[in-house]
Amino acid sequence: MRAQQDAYELAVVKRLADLRPDLWDLTADDPGARAEGWVPARTIAGVTEFFADELALVLSCTRTRAHNLAECALVLTEQLPTTWEALADGRIDLRRAAALAKALGWQTNVDADVLAAVEREALAWAVAGETPCKLQDRTADRPRSSPT
Repeated sequence: MRAQQDAYELAVVKRLADLRPDLWDLTADDPGARAEGWVPARTIAGVTEFFADELALVLSCTRTRAHNLAECALVLTEQLPTTWEALADGRIDLRRAAALAKALGWQTNVDADVLAAVEREALAWAVAGETPCKLQDRTADRPRSSPT
């Protein structure tokens, strides 16, 4: 039941991110834009630079926790939907899903078919009960060792 609730929360975070695109962020030429040379420590592509701050306020958590949650939500719902479905079905828990998201997320230099194959293999390990740390370590090198 907890895994299903976590999957729902990730879907809600994804929807909030969709509602806060970076379209309205000020550009360098706009008055009131960020100072030259200043860049936020961590941003999420396509989402406003203030999204993690807004999410942290809503969830009453730190900005870092909110950023990590948002990144996990976007990776699972956009890039690893099979893993998100396994979480929603209660076959894996959030820690294992997050480990897969961290290991496989934002792999732009890896073919989508290769990534999907690695996701299926890693998901089988997760369902079998592999610990999150071992799961992440075991999965992290797989896409790079596969041909593109």
